Amino acid sequence: MKNTGKYNVYHGVVAVGRWVLFAVVAFLILFPVYWIFISSITPSGELFKTPIDYLPDHPTLESYKFLIQNVGLLSKIGNTVLIVGITLVISTVLCAMAAYGFSRFNSKGVSVAFAFVLATMLIPVFPIFESSPTFETLSVRSRSHWRRQLLLTAHLFHRDCLRSFCR
Repeated sequence: MKNTGKYNVYHGVVAVGRWVLFAVVAFLILFPVYWIFISSITPSGELFKTPIDYLPDHPTLESYKFLIQNVGLLSKIGNTVLIVGITLVISTVLCAMAAYGFSRFNSKGVSVAFAFVLATMLIPVFPIFESSPTFETLSVRSRSHWRRQLLLTAHLFHRDCLRSFCR
């Protein structure tokens, strides 16, 4: 007969440990987001005072007002939404077609092609795009290489998930 008391205590400790780990990771991820938001509503005079205030004494939206009026934040957000929307639609259509082809046709050539596509995920994107004349004329520099890398990774991940779904 199995001793269920030790079994339950062990699983209880594991569950508590899992939740503590979850809480620590959540804090590490969410605290910088909180800090950025609090810094954005804190007046510039209070931003660097000591001791540090985790809640501003006089919150203000002046930073957002400045961005909207002087920098053109709303038009930049609109352009971003437009580009992301078009990219999402095109990527979904192309990835669905590729996923269907990779999942429905079984031959050595298809397996080799899929392995080649997976191998391309190991190649960093930014050196390829940095030397491209198209990206140079659009004034895209290395500061945005992470955006391109994220876009390519999402595209490949999207296609691979659809491939599994089509099977």
